[in-house]
Amino acid sequence: MEGESNTPMQQAESAVNKVSETAEDLKDKAAATASEAVEKTGDAADTFAGKARDTWDNISDKAGETWDKIEDKAEELWDKAEAKTEEIIAKAKSGELTEDAKEKFNDIVDGAKSLWNKITDKFENDKDKEGTA
Repeated sequence: MEGESNTPMQQAESAVNKVSETAEDLKDKAAATASEAVEKTGDAADTFAGKARDTWDNISDKAGETWDKIEDKAEELWDKAEAKTEEIIAKAKSGELTEDAKEKFNDIVDGAKSLWNKITDKFENDKDKEGTA
């Protein structure tokens, strides 16, 4: 039997065994590839999550810094307004504002008188021109 060729049945069994072995190898390779893909996807997801967390922390830090700057500026402006208000109240109590107001009022009166004189001069000049014409 050693020299005899394989029968069709033996050839079929041999082919089935080869297909079975090849299928088993492909199954193992597919499982390894799938495991590798899952690992790489997990690594990518971890990397993405890390970047997202870093971005969130960065945005949060910048928002906190901006809020602190706004708060400092608001406090500075409040202090300036409070100081100016106290200055105005002190001037009002000392009568300094009254003197400033009186001085401005006198400037307005002088300006009004000057304007009145210019208007009346113009009116009289126009009237004189009409009378001589």
